[in-house]
Amino acid sequence: MKYLPDAIGVLVVGVLSFLVCQYAFEGADRWKTWVPGVIFLGAAGMYAWRSERAPRTAADGLYAAAGSIVVGAIFLAIDVGIGKFFHRDLSYLQAAMTVRSPFGFALTVIACPIGTILSLGGAARVWVRHALVGNLG
Repeated sequence: MKYLPDAIGVLVVGVLSFLVCQYAFEGADRWKTWVPGVIFLGAAGMYAWRSERAPRTAADGLYAAAGSIVVGAIFLAIDVGIGKFFHRDLSYLQAAMTVRSPFGFALTVIACPIGTILSLGGAARVWVRHALVGNLG
């Protein structure tokens, strides 16, 4: 029971990252990306969730997830604006991916979906932990 909240958090991270890989990649690239990605995200989540600054309630985790979506949208809008300014012939996504700036596409992906996935996994972890404490205490 001690490790159940962590396992649930990692499970949520695994499922959400799998869904992102299903949408973003084709064929064998899905698995080649998901397997190392879920290992990295699981380890990053375990580290982040044990931090003193980690959300202490499930609601805080959900607020963090919403915030990461907003930040990701802002970064993506900046990337698209800069990319379309220099490459008017490209699609919006292609233009965003060509940007070489402090707001580059990699930072956008770190904010959302990676930040969102870790926040939702952390929210699930905290919710399970509080549910266990309430039932055991």
